[in-house]
Amino acid sequence: IVLRVADTYDYLYKPCPDQPLETASDEDKAAWKAENKKHNDVACLMLGKMSHALQKQFESYPPQLMIYDLLDALHSCKQASRKSVSAHVLEMKGYMDQLHALGKSYDNDMAINLINRSLNKDFGDIVRNFNMHCVGKIVTELHALLIDYEKGLKDKAPCKTHMKNTVKFKIFTSIKS
Repeated sequence: IVLRVADTYDYLYKPCPDQPLETASDEDKAAWKAENKKHNDVACLMLGKMSHALQKQFESYPPQLMIYDLLDALHSCKQASRKSVSAHVLEMKGYMDQLHALGKSYDNDMAINLINRSLNKDFGDIVRNFNMHCVGKIVTELHALLIDYEKGLKDKAPCKTHMKNTVKFKIFTSIKS
């Protein structure tokens, strides 16, 4: 909204021109300075909407690269095998919130699809079930369901002593044979 009011919305997509040579006319230098100031103003507005960690990462980026890198980070985000589902979903939600603040919103279905596709294989069953039966749910409801499902996965995980006994039994039976 601010960018549209200030007539600088197109600076999100337009690259900043190169600085003119020293031999350029004063008019060219003044025009470049004005263009550079508008690009800088847009970048400052975008940085102001980001978290502190992202501000540090993007402080020297032009606006179109900030958006591209946030989109790339969001779409390449995958849940690591030991990472909790809550931390993973919150990370993705953080990227989506940053993009929303920059005017690049995802609708609810797209956000849910991205989150479901980013989960590791342990969540395959709930993703299929969610896609079949939970049309119309929002991201926070998906987040709560995933947390509950993860708790169930931890409860079903075999304990270490059971696993040791199973391995010993398998080794013992293979030696006897």
